[in-house]
Order: sequence, then C-alpha cells, then structure tokens
Amino acid sequence: MKKVKIFLVMCSTVFFVACTSKEAPSQMGESVSVEQIKNLPQDDSWNNKLVSFEGYFGFCGIGIHKAGAKSKLAITSEPDCKGDRLIDAKISLQLSSSSVIFGAAPRNQIVTEKDISLETLKVITDDYQKVDYQKFIFSGNLIYDNGKYYLDNVTIHLIK
Repeated sequence: MKKVKIFLVMCSTVFFVACTSKEAPSQMGESVSVEQIKNLPQDDSWNNKLVSFEGYFGFCGIGIHKAGAKSKLAITSEPDCKGDRLIDAKISLQLSSSSVIFGAAPRNQIVTEKDISLETLKVITDDYQKVDYQKFIFSGNLIYDNGKYYLDNVTIHLIK
C-alpha cells in the first residue's frame, strides 16, 4: 500500500509539472494600411516598430519552407499569393505530429502535415484557437534588412 501511495504522489507531481501553460494575449502593434506598407521608408527609421495589418500568408516561392523552424512567408492582400504582396513575415511552421508537454502551449504558428499545403494546414492564433487558412491580422516588429523590411516576432490574430 505504501508503494501505491508513493507512486500516486509521483504521478501527480509529474502531471502538474508536465502541463502546458497559456500566456496572456500579446500586445498588437499600430495598424498599418496597404498604402503605408507600400511606401515604407527606404531607411531604418521604422526598424523594430511594432505594427499590425490584415492579410493572407502564402508560400509564394520565397525560399525553402521546412517544418520545425521559422520560415519567411509572403503576406498578400488576397488569398493564394494573389493581390498586392505586402511584406514577408517570419512565422513558425510545425508538424501536426509534434506536441508540447512542458512549458507554454503553442500559439502563433502554422501546423502542417508532412507536405506543406494551404488545404491541410491549421493556424494556431495568439489566443490558442486552431483554425483553417483565412485572412488574419498579423502583428510584429518591422525589421530593416538591406533596404527592405520584413516582419518578425509575429503574432496571429483572428479578425473580429
């Protein structure tokens, strides 16, 4: 009986330690229009500025996209890489088979099958909802790199 109690206490401890936690919502940046994005200054005056804007992410032929890492994805004004290309954004891609046991629950990432496609992926938003591909609000820091900007530390929010 003593061994059973010790086992139950150990299991309870492991359960509480192994649980994931959820963090408070991320701060959203200043809303930026399509015109403002198109006319970003050609200098670093907006470097690291927290901004947000609406759009669709896409795998629009920029680089190799690998699950398990952040990839630069294009943010466009229309779905499927159509419309104006607004900016590139570094967003985490994760395989659907991966899971988190310890620490913060996953959010602000794209979850995909082995083959990356818009039809099979899910998006985990900043408020931990797992949703299909759609128009989102992307918020993050503008990073100036060789005369161009991209978005980093991206948070993904549903449009309400």
